[in-house]
Amino acid sequence: MPLPISTLHWVEVRMDFILVLPKTQRNKASIFVVVDKFSKIAHFMTCNKTNDATHIAKLYFKEVMKLLVPLDLLFLIEILSFLVTFGLFCGKRWAQN
Repeated sequence: MPLPISTLHWVEVRMDFILVLPKTQRNKASIFVVVDKFSKIAHFMTCNKTNDATHIAKLYFKEVMKLLVPLDLLFLIEILSFLVTFGLFCGKRWAQN
């Protein structure tokens, strides 16, 4: 039986850290990377190597969870735009025939 495939953004994510980088102006030397498995969109957040799990969880909810609604909304706008454009194009072609 095949594994279920996600159909929503930011439901299945992969997380990793990029460590030992030059420090930024805000004294951060690591990057927390979150990749959405469905859309393949990555989100990068600066952090410190010494941050604990509580800080990383707060960072995740602050930075990644806010992306849920805008992505679905943008996807809906793209679909509607395509349908309107396609409908206008087909309407013109049908009117010419």
